[in-house]
Formats: sequence, structure tokens, C-alpha cells
Amino acid sequence: MSTQATDEARRMEPLEIAAAQGPTGALDRLQQISEELGATVVERSDDYLRLEFRTRLLRYVDDVEFLAVDDLVHFRSGSRVGYYDFGVNRRRMNKIAHRYAAG
Repeated sequence: MSTQATDEARRMEPLEIAAAQGPTGALDRLQQISEELGATVVERSDDYLRLEFRTRLLRYVDDVEFLAVDDLVHFRSGSRVGYYDFGVNRRRMNKIAHRYAAG
């Protein structure tokens, strides 16, 4: 899943950054949401956040990256192993996006 994917099946819309929140505040919120869902932070800067999620059964690692650009947060989420993930990454990113939008 990616906000910059050209394949419509793998594309999602970027997240909007509220003016009062700013890029750092947006990434703080996304980090909080992701950690609540079991993510581990791998790297963090003012405009970038990289996380790892592990799948429940086989403990495969999925990488998630967020990049704040202007008033949007772009993201990418994908499995390190295999091509098809049974929709796990899309469901996860939909859940994160929904919680983020809910404030």
C-alpha cells in the first residue's frame, strides 16, 4: 500500500495535516496510533517515521513509513516476505487512517 503507487489496487490517499498540528504533531499522533496497534519505532525525525509490525501467526515483518510533505503525510506499507499479504497492510493502514482522522 502506498500513497504514491501507480497501481490503483495498491494506492491510498495521503493523510491531511491540520494547520495547528503541523508535521511533527501529525507524526506524533501516527506514532501513538501505530504503537497502540503493536508497532515498533525503527527511525524517527521531524518529517519521517519508520515502523515495523509483526504478523500474528508467522511473525513476518511488515514495514510502514510515513513522510510529512507540506500539508500531507504520505505513507507506504508492505511485507518484507512475499507478494500477496491477504489484505493485511490495507486493513492496517485503513485502521490507522481512520483513527488519525478521528483525532
